[in-house]
Amino acid sequence: MVLLFTTTVEVKVLQIEKRDIIQQGQIINDIIQDRTGDETRNNMHNNKSIIKTIVGGSAEAAQVDKKQNNYKTGHRKRMLEKMLNIGIANFITVEIIEYCLYLSIPRKNVKQIAYNLYEKYKSLYFIIGASKEDLLSVNGVGIYTYTTFQLLLGIIQHIQEEKIYEKEFFCTLEDVVAYCKWKMVFLTQEQLRVLYFNSKHYLIRDELQSMGTINQVSIYPREILKRAFELGAAGIVLCHNHPSGDVAPSKEDREATLRIKKIMDLLDIKLHDHIIIGEDKFFSMKAYNII
Repeated sequence: MVLLFTTTVEVKVLQIEKRDIIQQGQIINDIIQDRTGDETRNNMHNNKSIIKTIVGGSAEAAQVDKKQNNYKTGHRKRMLEKMLNIGIANFITVEIIEYCLYLSIPRKNVKQIAYNLYEKYKSLYFIIGASKEDLLSVNGVGIYTYTTFQLLLGIIQHIQEEKIYEKEFFCTLEDVVAYCKWKMVFLTQEQLRVLYFNSKHYLIRDELQSMGTINQVSIYPREILKRAFELGAAGIVLCHNHPSGDVAPSKEDREATLRIKKIMDLLDIKLHDHIIIGEDKFFSMKAYNII
């Protein structure tokens, strides 16, 4: 603080005669002490205000961090213990959503975000099927949360694929529906998949045959037959989705299916079924005796 008055002191010293230097030096020192003391007290007061503001802000931030850490080590620890002790089957939906958010948001209270998601979608099923734009519109949701839910969807699809490809016995209608549902249920455009089976009803290959629009998709019998011969398939299942959720087959769906069946029968390749997938239901043309 003394450095603030160096110039003033030097001017006074130059005006003092040498014989009075010691005496005046003491006086100057007293002046400096007095002025410095006043200034120091003022500066200390100001500094205390600044420090109080800084420290107060830091303390407030620290308090927030402490609360966040307490939340992480307290609430999250309880959630972990609940998961380990009684399992996810005993979680309510919003708790499952919250637990999923731990993967993408590791250092924040995510309970409100979980409630925001539940309030909008009402179920985990529709959350994992939401588009990126729609999900990111939810307050608190970022790209890492979106990719976390996409990971969950991908895991489900992979499990269904493993189940249908690695079965030790032939595939049933339920197997095929479960598999195709998770592949197609959240699509916003129609698509046609063809599942090729051997003579023992084991799945050889699942292939996307064509992509369509929001309400129609094209079927190419020549390409399907060609691929069936290449794979040595004894039968096929056609599967396409209706983004509207209405699984009732259109007139065009029925006519195209019957044309393909007629050609397949001539070549001794069996059309096992044509399945239409909707939001939470399906339609089997075989079950309704259309084929």
